Amino acid sequence: MAMTKDFMDRMLQWHEAACPLEIALQAIQLVMSGTLPSQVQLTLDTRTQLTRHLEQVTFDAGAWTLWSRCFELVKLQRKTSHSTQSCWTLS
Repeated sequence: MAMTKDFMDRMLQWHEAACPLEIALQAIQLVMSGTLPSQVQLTLDTRTQLTRHLEQVTFDAGAWTLWSRCFELVKLQRKTSHSTQSCWTLS
């Protein structure tokens, strides 16, 4: 069974509750403003948890995008196939 958009939204909400992305965004802002990554004050546990959640969110979003695009392509191909078959039957 395919994943629904509602389930995808619930997964992202769970990730946000378990590990707020504000931590990652603040760290990225510090590094982009010239602070060395080693100077960003995060514990090893926080960095590990943040990395795992960001990897999972990235994977989920990428997989969702690929799946939805593939689904749309299959629908278009099916529609084209039915249109082509109907043209042949009319001749």
